[in-house]
Amino acid sequence: MENLGPKLGGALVILKKFPVHKCGHEGKPVVASKCLLSMLGDINPNHYIIATQDRDLQNNVRNKVGVPLLYLHGKTPVLEQPSEITIEATKSKAEGLNITERQKIEKLKLESGLVEIETKKVKKKKKKGPNPLSCKKKKSKPGVAGKVVKNTEEVKNKRKKIRIPQHVKEILFNKDS
Repeated sequence: MENLGPKLGGALVILKKFPVHKCGHEGKPVVASKCLLSMLGDINPNHYIIATQDRDLQNNVRNKVGVPLLYLHGKTPVLEQPSEITIEATKSKAEGLNITERQKIEKLKLESGLVEIETKKVKKKKKKGPNPLSCKKKKSKPGVAGKVVKNTEEVKNKRKKIRIPQHVKEILFNKDS
């Protein structure tokens, strides 16, 4: 990266933040996929994550236990789900353990007397009444209650007459004739 010049200076700064792991193939050149597989070993002790587009390397990594696989699908990075071999290995390890860590801790706390056994009180749900706002009496409108209705014609809303100024009327009549 340093030999490629200042155009890659930003990438060089980012790259220097990561540690460099030696593969052990110093004197003799080896294909990159074989080098990565040799660094993984059988159980991936350094917890490497393999990011590759090489299909053959992807298939070989899927056959290893505990190796996450990362690849690009178009522009989207995809972290593949654990392989069947990894799932089977974790199930076999879990079968040896009868109870989980949390259960072990709780059991030890009870034995040592740090935590008392809690008795849970169950609250019964009470029947609730109606909404108090729905029980309020309806308020009558002040304008309608004080008015005495003589005829039904008076109650109807009358349309307002639109008054047109005289000079506008003159202009309209002159255009028609």
